[in-house]
Amino acid sequence: MNEMENQDIEDMSMSENAPKDQRISKFALIGAIILPFGLFLGLFLIPISARTTPAPPSTWQLILRYTVLPLSILSPFVATILGILGIAEIRRSKGKKYGMPLAVFVGMFYPVIFITLFLFTLGWLLLGNIDGWDIIPVVWFFLVLVIDYLIIRAVWNMATKRNQVTS
Repeated sequence: MNEMENQDIEDMSMSENAPKDQRISKFALIGAIILPFGLFLGLFLIPISARTTPAPPSTWQLILRYTVLPLSILSPFVATILGILGIAEIRRSKGKKYGMPLAVFVGMFYPVIFITLFLFTLGWLLLGNIDGWDIIPVVWFFLVLVIDYLIIRAVWNMATKRNQVTS
């Protein structure tokens, strides 16, 4: 191949938005790949049948038990850590790495979900039994959404702020 064909192949393999010397953060990318496995954890908590005596697990259930189940248990922690490492890597790279929105999404996905579930549960336990106050759960729902928005906005602002040198 000549020089011109090599240049065309390189141009096709690069993203149109990214200069050639930029690369996506590997931490953010791996975290995004691992992220969905945590959602499978709910499948292991749902009973398949209502039998009183459980049947012995089949081969496919054993395979899932020893592969997907550990990955789905570890996924929220690993994805969050990789997202945070991706944010740090992108900030330190001085423009050579990109993918900040992906890194923030990966780093904040499970913490925001857990905070939301905690606040909904707290509201359900504390405010769910008040007679005559049907509007309180609706107000609590919107309050939790505002709290989530403020958390995500604060993290985004901290992740994208420029390093400021104080004199």
